Amino acid sequence: MLGALWRLLEEKGRNPEDYIPRYNYHPDHGAADIHRLGFEEFIQLHNRVANEVQEPALGLQLGACVHPSHFGAMGYAFLASSSLRTAFYRSQRFLRMVHGRLVARIDEAPGHMRLAWDINAPVPFPHHFAESRLAAALTMGRMNFGKELRPLEVTLSRKTPEDPTPWERFFGCPVRFGGNDDCITFAEKDVKRVLTASNRELVRLHEEAVERHLRSMDRSGLVYRARAMLVQELPTGRVTEEALAERLNTTQRTLQRRLRDEGETFRSLLTRVRKDLAQHYVREPDYRITEIAFLLGFSDTSAFSRAYRDWFGESPTMTRSAQRN
Repeated sequence: MLGALWRLLEEKGRNPEDYIPRYNYHPDHGAADIHRLGFEEFIQLHNRVANEVQEPALGLQLGACVHPSHFGAMGYAFLASSSLRTAFYRSQRFLRMVHGRLVARIDEAPGHMRLAWDINAPVPFPHHFAESRLAAALTMGRMNFGKELRPLEVTLSRKTPEDPTPWERFFGCPVRFGGNDDCITFAEKDVKRVLTASNRELVRLHEEAVERHLRSMDRSGLVYRARAMLVQELPTGRVTEEALAERLNTTQRTLQRRLRDEGETFRSLLTRVRKDLAQHYVREPDYRITEIAFLLGFSDTSAFSRAYRDWFGESPTMTRSAQRN
């Protein structure tokens, strides 16, 4: 969120460098040059800006300033998703990997999908904090879906402001204040709509790795199609043989037979894809280890590190250290 805060401060006519230390964030720096900011430190920074700016809709404005590049691999995986439903589940999974105090909840029911955020810590200006997450979700969603995306409803726990117009204008739907939590609800048909242009902003390094991985393969075979599908679905963390068969419009038994005919199994195919992409990602300093684990569909960084050590006989950190030296 520092990237979004930087843009917001610029829009307010303030010098972001007066607030954000260069070693924590700067637009000119890559991920390898930045020291991650802790949750408590970010809250203190957010609190300072909120105290000085004194605008009721500051959280809304902050969420409107987000860009995929601010979220690294997760941001581009969001934009590369085939639907908003997939994108939101990818975001939820990434958040679980990197954040212990901010929890994203997704509830699905016939006709709608509901997103809510729980903060497992007391924070100043909690309404700003919650609203920035809702606004960020919609901002990112509109980048993927289109500017016409409108939620069915937004519920905010804050008291009704004197002028609710900024919230109603931004969300483009009924906004209910004084609720039990902070959530945004989308229509089922919108979150499940296939987004045919969703790959237009895949991060360059990821795109290169995927292309290099697939170029050497026979494009007419099932293995090529299966690998291409696995690469797309890995960041969801829910890659299964059953889901792969469904994506390929075949049965699980037929998929098993056809993979066997080409000397593969689902497990061996999944391992090959992860292993090949891991080699490329680890050598790129702009990818954090956490982001690599996310892109490859692992539950956490330790699971990825164990797999990497099994494949290459050393940890990803050791590979990077050897490369620097």
